Amino acid sequence: MKKMLLVGLNVLLLGCLLGCVTADFPEITSSEAPMSFTKDQFVIGPEDVLHVEVWKDQDLSRDVTVRPDGLISLPLVGDVQAEGLNVKGLTEVLTKRYAKYIETPNVSVSLNAINSFKIFIVGKVNAPGAFSIRSNTTVLQAISMAGGFAEWATPDKIVLVRQESGQEKHYRINYDKIVSGAAPDIYLHKNDRLIVQ
Repeated sequence: MKKMLLVGLNVLLLGCLLGCVTADFPEITSSEAPMSFTKDQFVIGPEDVLHVEVWKDQDLSRDVTVRPDGLISLPLVGDVQAEGLNVKGLTEVLTKRYAKYIETPNVSVSLNAINSFKIFIVGKVNAPGAFSIRSNTTVLQAISMAGGFAEWATPDKIVLVRQESGQEKHYRINYDKIVSGAAPDIYLHKNDRLIVQ
């Protein structure tokens, strides 16, 4: 009996602490979409699949997957940094690299699959995990992707963990306010983490 009482008190204390911590985080209010998934604005990242076409040279043209180190490997030019560039930027880099071997190379790059844009949802949801997204996604959509709230979840105490200017920032999200229209639905950024308490 004492053991059960002690466990219950610990759970209650942890809940109070989490509630206090959540209350200290500022509530996020920006509802602007972080980016567009167009080829000119999308920033290439690991696991993205690209098609590199060298005109009139099928031996050099191929599909490549961006490695975890951000590089792609291609014939003649070897390893090339792809992470952090958009399609246009990578095309320019490859054109310069191939110009050492081919007279006036005509290179094009296209996105075959976007796999680097991930969000992470943990805590009291029915299907926590990492989710690859291929279009701008909001908090409401993300909770739906994670199977909705699990039993005992507190939708008014969601924590968003986000990298901003090289620093980890924490924000409070009140799901109930979003649903009621009292707060805007928040667009998620690459590598955002939602912690549902």
